[in-house]
Amino acid sequence: MRAFHTAARARWWYARAVVDRALGGAIVADDLTGAMDSGVQMRGAVPVVVEVNPDKGASAVPAATTLVINTQTRGLAAPAAAARVRAACARLREEGRTAWFKKLDSTLRGNVGAELAALQEALAPCTILCTPALPAQGRTVVAGELLVHGQPVMLTPYRDEIVPAAGSAVLDVVRRQWPTCRAVGLAAPAVAAGLADAVRAGADLIVADAASDAHLRQLAVAGRRLPRSGRRLLWAGSAALLRVLAPAATAAAAQHGGGVGAGGSREWSAAAPLLLVAGSRRTLAQEQLGVALSAARPPLGVCLQAPAAGGGGPLWHLSGGGGRGVTERAAAVARAARTLAAGGDLFVWSAPPARAAERSSEAVSLALAEFTREVLARSTGRPRSLLLVGGDTAYACLRRLGIGAVALAGEAEPYVPWGRVVAGPWAGTAVISKAGGFGDPGTLQRIRSRLLSPAAQSRGSLPAGSPGAPLPGCSPGSP
Repeated sequence: MRAFHTAARARWWYARAVVDRALGGAIVADDLTGAMDSGVQMRGAVPVVVEVNPDKGASAVPAATTLVINTQTRGLAAPAAAARVRAACARLREEGRTAWFKKLDSTLRGNVGAELAALQEALAPCTILCTPALPAQGRTVVAGELLVHGQPVMLTPYRDEIVPAAGSAVLDVVRRQWPTCRAVGLAAPAVAAGLADAVRAGADLIVADAASDAHLRQLAVAGRRLPRSGRRLLWAGSAALLRVLAPAATAAAAQHGGGVGAGGSREWSAAAPLLLVAGSRRTLAQEQLGVALSAARPPLGVCLQAPAAGGGGPLWHLSGGGGRGVTERAAAVARAARTLAAGGDLFVWSAPPARAAERSSEAVSLALAEFTREVLARSTGRPRSLLLVGGDTAYACLRRLGIGAVALAGEAEPYVPWGRVVAGPWAGTAVISKAGGFGDPGTLQRIRSRLLSPAAQSRGSLPAGSPGAPLPGCSPGSP
């Protein structure tokens, strides 16, 4: 019995430690969808606010709040990304906050090594406990290697967005930008003993296997049982790692008055009309759009498609919602503005280019964001909910609309977070963000059904795995 109470007391202190780090602490992410899908995991424990723009901090964020910083560094050169992370850490120190979790992309896109090195330097002495695994989306770490649905990540389409490495091992990717890293790899069964030994030995980085949520929970337990030392422990991983850290913190916060504040409800309360903007080139994102556009009561769809070489300006395809065919930009803006004014839903997206060399995520996102701004400037009506697909697209749209911070409230679907704009002309508007590669073909349609009617989710949503219909006027591209 004494052993039971000792273990219970240890669990309680661990939960309180997570709450204490979260209250007044910070999560650092390299893109906006990652910032939101990680931060929302803590919404039951503490109020969580996501800072949209790395150049201009969120104003008036209470001290007793978890701040999620979007450094927007995924597409930067490694030195610039590291410098921005160091600057974020310095700013946090000035504000009396400390970064305690680094959000990693579950396929290791971005400047993983450079940013981890910058954090380790800023928080020294520090050991980083890392696993990018997101088992619910098929991303696992086995024998140190990152797999996507069982395939080494360097054999998947994600390889084009990862720092070139000799193989798919997490350490190989990290060491391309952090060659001096003193690292240890831990297999799932040996996490508990190996973790304590690695911290005592002064490791910079510990990469842990995780092939399931159970493995992530074991990792959380091992971290909880670490003896106190002079080294700081920084967690680094996907939103799934935060998800297993959060339940104990939620329970402790509820017992001690640290639960969610305004904007922190788990209940879904977003509403139509909906404005969706999607810039992701993932095949899954295109399938999701096809399903939503082919459903009953389709929204007006506006598809931006780059012309063939030498073919003139971009093409604008209208579909559904009373519009159809190819038109000029000005006419597409006017039609979209009328749709919103009439209370209709509007989907704006970009067709993937025919050749990979033509792809530019940032250019596409900026074009979609500017189109969206023009439509909203002309329309006499406003959407009550924004659904943004793809990190670059979400960032470009919110920044173009002058939205600086979002208070997270819950999840529309697993790892599809939503919240409300904190201040300014868009205050109170619901913002839903989704990474392009997350979900199943019916994800967007289920979200839209819930917005149209609380009962529509059970009546009209498509089952998981339903095939996506082709997009009107735009053929889906490669992943």
